[in-house]
Amino acid sequence: MAAQASCSAKQLSQLDQAARVAGRRASSAHVANTTAAATWFGAYNARRYQTIAGNFKKIAAATSRLTYNCVRACKGYSDRTYAYAIKPYGVTICPPFWNIEKNGGYYSKPFGLVHETSHLVADTGDIYGEEESKKLAKTDPAKAAQNADNYAYFSASAQ
Repeated sequence: MAAQASCSAKQLSQLDQAARVAGRRASSAHVANTTAAATWFGAYNARRYQTIAGNFKKIAAATSRLTYNCVRACKGYSDRTYAYAIKPYGVTICPPFWNIEKNGGYYSKPFGLVHETSHLVADTGDIYGEEESKKLAKTDPAKAAQNADNYAYFSASAQ
C-alpha cells in the first residue's frame, strides 16, 4: 500500500488491514458452477466465469498497490459515498468509509475496496445494492460480470 499525506497513521492502518482482507477475499473467490456464483453472476457460462475469475485475480493483485487520498468531504458525490476510484490505482476515501465495519461481510471496508478496485482493474460499472445486484445476475448476467457490487458481494459471501 502506498500512503498519501492526507491519511492519518490510524486511517492508513485501517486501510492496510482492509486491503489485506480484500486481497485475500479476491484471491480466494473461486468462481465455479455454484449457487453463490449464480446468485451474483448468473447461470454458469464458461467464458463469462473465466473472465470473472481473471478479474478477481487482477483485483487481488491490485489491492497491495492502491494509493489513498483521505478527504474531509467528497465534493460532487452523495453523503453516503464511501470511496471512489481514480486510475490507475488510486482510491479517494470519503468520511462515511470510517463508519462501516472493519472486516465484516457486506458494507465493510474490504467490501468497499473490492468494489473500488474492480473499477480500476476490470472497468466495472455501478448498479448498487444487494437486491439490484442479484436481479442483474438473473436478468443480464453479462452486465453483472461488469458490475462492481457483484464482485464485492460475491467476495464477501464466499467467506
